[in-house]
Amino acid sequence: MKQLISSVFDSFSKQIHGLGKVYVPICSIIFSVWLIEKFSRISVYELVADSNEIGRIAPYAGAVSNFGLLLLCCAASICFFSSYLIDANNKHDEKWKLFFKCSGYFVLLLLIDDTFQLHENFSTLLFGADANISVTDHKLQNILEATVFTLYVSLFFFYGFYFRKLIYRTEILVLILALVFFFMSLVVDVLPENMKGHYILEEGFKLLGIASLMTYYVKACYQKAKKLL
Repeated sequence: MKQLISSVFDSFSKQIHGLGKVYVPICSIIFSVWLIEKFSRISVYELVADSNEIGRIAPYAGAVSNFGLLLLCCAASICFFSSYLIDANNKHDEKWKLFFKCSGYFVLLLLIDDTFQLHENFSTLLFGADANISVTDHKLQNILEATVFTLYVSLFFFYGFYFRKLIYRTEILVLILALVFFFMSLVVDVLPENMKGHYILEEGFKLLGIASLMTYYVKACYQKAKKLL
């Protein structure tokens, strides 16, 4: 019995650092929710409950968009796992490790933006919920959205330029397809919403872009993992 307890304690001691990386951020989020509820007019229910439940809408609402979020989550996880895999097996392959880590953070940024619709609610973040910029000044709202997208495009071009030699060694056609689909989705987005098939085209191209992006990173990870394992 003593040996079992000692073994469990030793195992826990070895894992405490890794567990801290998981539980400290999560506990910080929970504590932040409590602070927000305490010092603002936002209730805990609004922050922790499912959006469909809060809005009292059907569970299938936003199904395609939610599926895209799952694919983005998969892509980010694959990138971070690949970075960890390289670090564990080849300490000298720092450029590939950095490539997958930066890719993971970039996809994570897209995931957070798409989950909370930051690009559409940027005015709220700047001026507060009561400003209602999207209603009183639609032109300003469009400028703010364009600014956010310009930032993302700039980040991607910098990312692509910095890692261009590595990207050329991957299946770049899939990445190009992802960019084409995203561009087509943006084109449809600026067209009138009363256009026939507007929503299915916009979300359809976006989902194809996300699926292509995930496929690209799966293939890149597999290509690199074959050389390590």
